[in-house]
Amino acid sequence: MHKGYLQEVSHSKSTEKLAAKLDLLGSTIATIGDALQTIASAIEFQAILTAEEEEQQNQGNKDQLQMMQQQIAQLESEVRNIRSITK
Repeated sequence: MHKGYLQEVSHSKSTEKLAAKLDLLGSTIATIGDALQTIASAIEFQAILTAEEEEQQNQGNKDQLQMMQQQIAQLESEVRNIRSITK
């Protein structure tokens, strides 16, 4: 009976070691998953910032283009006025 008890204890310790190894492996995989999620969030954040910067730049370009078109229209009007005066 003493021999059976030792085998049971040995088997129990082997099972505990296996469980501890699996627990460690699971924790490691979870940590890697968390790290990947953090990296993905950082990439997404950078993409949002880049998109916002591009949108602001596009809006600035649109505003500048509109101003230039207004100035061209004013200059055309002034040229017409000058032509009509000189005729």
